[in-house]
Amino acid sequence: MGAFGAHALKESLSATAISSYETAVLYQMIHVLAGLYAISRTHPYSKWIPWAAGGFILGIILFSGSLYLLSTRELTGWGVQWMGPVTPIGGLSFILGWICLAIAHLKGNIGEKPGLE
Repeated sequence: MGAFGAHALKESLSATAISSYETAVLYQMIHVLAGLYAISRTHPYSKWIPWAAGGFILGIILFSGSLYLLSTRELTGWGVQWMGPVTPIGGLSFILGWICLAIAHLKGNIGEKPGLE
């Protein structure tokens, strides 16, 4: 998405729209990495990791997805003004994902996988 924005959209969108698009790319990248970290280091009996990963995935869809649509609105002509309120819901999903990841750490449900010594 970042390469597409940098090469295909840079000339077609306003500076404000490009800034929103770049924010969507940044948050998507951060939360994909956080989700990969969480699932790669999870304890097999953790109930918090799936919730964390779900929060990150939902946040990417709602937060980054809505920003992608809103930032390209002037190019596509789609009337997606109703997407504006979706963005904060995606942000809340990110926050809940981080809280679940923190709880997993505090409960010791993340770290070295058992039996891999």
